[in-house]
Amino acid sequence: MPGPHPIPRLHEVADIVLDNHGTVGDAAVPVEAAGTRLGPTSTVVGTALLNAVVAEAIERAAQRGWTPDLWVSSGLAIGDAANG
Repeated sequence: MPGPHPIPRLHEVADIVLDNHGTVGDAAVPVEAAGTRLGPTSTVVGTALLNAVVAEAIERAAQRGWTPDLWVSSGLAIGDAANG
């Protein structure tokens, strides 16, 4: 009788994989006095990756003639008027 099938790794089943190259345990800062590491990087790196994917998708769609509805930062002088 064959053994259990191993769970496939993401790169084995996905067409595209974005690797954030994070450290094992997702802790970037060694704290010697505590004997551990802390400071996860996955959230900020994941957010940057996601925003890059969204920007690229919008760029490619716009090149194909799609006019996206985009939100303009209200921190800009034209922001509130553009979003109204």
